Amino acid sequence: MLNSHSSGSDFSGNGSCDARLQKLIARLRGLTTPELNQLEQLLSDLEAKRLDSKPSGSARPISLEIRNSDSKSLDWPHAPIHRIAEAGTYFVTSGTYGKQHFFRSPTSLSALQQELLAKAKQYGWQLEAWACFSNHYHFVAHSEANATKLDVYLTHLHADTARKLNELDLK
Repeated sequence: MLNSHSSGSDFSGNGSCDARLQKLIARLRGLTTPELNQLEQLLSDLEAKRLDSKPSGSARPISLEIRNSDSKSLDWPHAPIHRIAEAGTYFVTSGTYGKQHFFRSPTSLSALQQELLAKAKQYGWQLEAWACFSNHYHFVAHSEANATKLDVYLTHLHADTARKLNELDLK
């Protein structure tokens, strides 16, 4: 996923930027999966640094116009609105602070997964798929009729996994 926020440059209406964008897209299409993974990580790191250095509220979502193989224009929203208060199905990704590998041990990774599953049940979220790694996790979940808001579920999950990890570190 390549998320972007405007940083003062606007790709629409500028011929040299349009040409540059098309060249970059062509180069992206030639990358292997591992190379795309590395690029995605690099872009995430750059975006995090940029957003950390901006005053709150200065980033604005943009859409880029790109063309598919038929030269038809495609709208590409880079920063869709996050509506986590609404019922529905969500794909969630969350990572550790500084992308540190806090859940490297099998015990800590198991604790993360157990908390993820227990909190989902507690807050009325049906997990369809999930994957836990040493520095991040992903899940696809659907809110049940009586589900608590997603941000409440995630806040409690993160707080309890941090406490559990601290307990494991003390042992």
